[in-house]
Amino acid sequence: MYDTCPKCAHERANTDDAPGDRCPACGVIFSKWMKAQFANPDAATAVESDPTETAERFWPRLWAELTYIEEKINPFIFGGRAIVWLGLCVWGGWFLKTDFLEVSGGVTEIGNSFMHNIDLVFH
Repeated sequence: MYDTCPKCAHERANTDDAPGDRCPACGVIFSKWMKAQFANPDAATAVESDPTETAERFWPRLWAELTYIEEKINPFIFGGRAIVWLGLCVWGGWFLKTDFLEVSGGVTEIGNSFMHNIDLVFH
């Protein structure tokens, strides 16, 4: 299959008696080696673990995910995200201070909110 082993770089000779799908020097099976090289590390089988050990690793892993900063940040994407975040903070503050008992125009103040319609679907 290969003239040169991708693992140990052994050159196959005409006198080698190993099957064509294996390296005569290190014995690696080429198809299995290639699958291992291109396998998705997240697709590995789950290993049973102690629940307390999993809980102990959860918070540091969550913190690492939340504080991850890409090596190169596009300033336009960052600026857009910052504007959206600030807008949601302002809107959330307004939404928290609205009175659900105050009626204006026959409908409660919070009932006129766009978020109320979304919340209504979920409830």
